[in-house]
Amino acid sequence: MKKLLYITAVVAMNTLVGSCGLIGEPPSANDTDSLALDSLVVEELEFTTSKVTYADSVEENGVMMYYYIDLDVPATGPHQLVTSVKEWLNQVLGGTYHEELKFDDDMLRHYSIQQFDNNSELATDESMPDFTFTLSATMTESNEHYVSYNVEGYDYTGGAHGMPIEYGATFVKADGRQLGWDMFADTTKLALLFKQYVTKYFEVDDPAAIDELIFEDAARHFPLPQQQPWLEAGGVKFSYTAYEIAPYAVGRPSGLIPADKAKKYLTDEARQLLQAK
Repeated sequence: MKKLLYITAVVAMNTLVGSCGLIGEPPSANDTDSLALDSLVVEELEFTTSKVTYADSVEENGVMMYYYIDLDVPATGPHQLVTSVKEWLNQVLGGTYHEELKFDDDMLRHYSIQQFDNNSELATDESMPDFTFTLSATMTESNEHYVSYNVEGYDYTGGAHGMPIEYGATFVKADGRQLGWDMFADTTKLALLFKQYVTKYFEVDDPAAIDELIFEDAARHFPLPQQQPWLEAGGVKFSYTAYEIAPYAVGRPSGLIPADKAKKYLTDEARQLLQAK
């Protein structure tokens, strides 16, 4: 009887060990499916985008108003990153759409109608030039560390000229966070650095040489841009808006601070993202 109980116990133990996976078994069809699923998960971590364009127009009091959007919308990638970029793109368009962010015609029509409604009171005379709003948000950098976008556009609603649009954004690939001024450990001594690297835009070598080309207040106390900086290949990109530091005719002064020049001002995380050792 004791011998029978012992044999029964050994059989039960072997069955338990086998079911726990402690004893190797040859790959099965299920294992193959699991490997394929693992590969699919890895592929979905790659950040990709789809081009979305939308055009609309309306006539108001004899004035034609045009609206055109061109966006690189996330298609695949880490969930947090995709969500963060989509929410940011929604803010770029105005931030008033609160349904699922599909970037389909219904969503983009919401913004074109809003644009037309906002400008309808300005369109008063059929002799006025066409009103035009264009906006593009283009992915300019995607690597293992971060994803960056550049936004450009133009908004004309009457007058001598419209307002140009340009700025950027960077998102940490690991968790989807948007970086901005927080990429710098200390911003109190950055102004002269920005002035040094905006000189290329003005086609001069000496930062002091741009003082005659910008506003007096900006020459006396050179400011940081109102828009947040962003990362591009090789460094930190920045852009000033029209009228921010110089007359409209000057455009949108911008520059790129090389990684090796910016690194002593950056946080440890930003240096790692830029690989600025």
